[in-house]
Amino acid sequence: MTNTSNSIELQKVIDNIAKKKHVVSEQAIRAKERLAHPENAAPEHRVEDSDHDHDISIQETQKQTQHLIAFNKSITALSTIFKQSQFDELVLLIEHPARMFMLNFCKGLLRGLGFTLGMIMLISILMYSLSDVLMVEILSSLLDRY
Repeated sequence: MTNTSNSIELQKVIDNIAKKKHVVSEQAIRAKERLAHPENAAPEHRVEDSDHDHDISIQETQKQTQHLIAFNKSITALSTIFKQSQFDELVLLIEHPARMFMLNFCKGLLRGLGFTLGMIMLISILMYSLSDVLMVEILSSLLDRY
């Protein structure tokens, strides 16, 4: 249940960043709105002095819009990376050290058990393959004594 809530919280944070909340200046947001709807722009932001000023304002607005688009792409890529890397699961393990200790303890036990079983099988195969040679040597040494 906490894993789901952590995932949801992380997704909300990423979505807020993707929506440019708390990151992009108000001026950049207003510039984007002016570009999208120039007729609704506030009177103090309307450029009616000359064509040159108007061209500069449009260029600045387009430049800011391009920066916003690039920023949004970067945040989207970051969100994808977080989803693929399962970052929320890592945070969950860090928040609960007892769970991380138990997982590592169980992994260690299983590795030790696997090593032990592997060595037993290897020694058994070795003893079985060498049993004929060892029996011949033992019998020949016994026969030599008597």
